[in-house]
Amino acid sequence: VDSPPRSGVPATTLHAISDDRDMTVLVQEATEKFITALDSLNLGQRAVDELQPPVSELMDALTRVPGYNADSNNNAAAKIELWLQRLNDMRASEEMDDEDIRQMTHDISASYEAFRRFLASRGRTASR
Repeated sequence: VDSPPRSGVPATTLHAISDDRDMTVLVQEATEKFITALDSLNLGQRAVDELQPPVSELMDALTRVPGYNADSNNNAAAKIELWLQRLNDMRASEEMDDEDIRQMTHDISASYEAFRRFLASRGRTASR
């Protein structure tokens, strides 16, 4: 029987490094998706087939961030999910009106700020 290699570093430390890298990638991806969704709105895209893909990708990225959906104070992801459901219920050729675009932009911006607060709170918790 071969014994596992010994590095002198606890296994939990070695695995935490990998977990931190994974978390960094997931956070970076979610941040990219926030920016892409907001850019789509700010560039004047209004049609469902223009807006649904970036909002869907944002929701997908957020669900992959560990602990984000489980955060009891997190209604940010819920707002994005509501927009996604609404877009999914519309035909591809339909367009959002000015009021809806303004509200969606506000909700995604507010969700991004909530995401940043979530990350900051995790940082404070991990350093304790």
